[in-house]
Amino acid sequence: MLFNKRSPTLAQFQLRSPWAKQSRTIDHSDHIMTVIKRSQKDSTADLIAAIEVLIPLLRDQKETEAVDQLAEAATKLRAVKPLSEGHKSAVAEVVDAFEGDHELISYTYQRDNGSQWTEVEELSQASARVLSLARRMQ
Repeated sequence: MLFNKRSPTLAQFQLRSPWAKQSRTIDHSDHIMTVIKRSQKDSTADLIAAIEVLIPLLRDQKETEAVDQLAEAATKLRAVKPLSEGHKSAVAEVVDAFEGDHELISYTYQRDNGSQWTEVEELSQASARVLSLARRMQ
């Protein structure tokens, strides 16, 4: 536990997650932020899990080629070591599914359908998560 020197009554807690490789605290005047760096192994596991959530949603949208590409990339990610060339190419395939011919990026846009939770919002969040994780890993 670290304490904020400016305000002794307020405590700043620096939490370290079990998956975090290292963390550091950044203090910018009134704003304090803790940055936790995750390992590539854990990030890869998160990406695979996110792809597995997204695939059934894309199947419902009849995106069979994109589903095949994402499933193949997930298989490669399971088989190779993080930061290897095979890993980098699998992550690039995921990003390409969004930005290339399949244009899955269109599913990442939020649509306002009122207060009702729909498959559209679920698809939007799942696709945005996959794309975000893949871009961070590039």
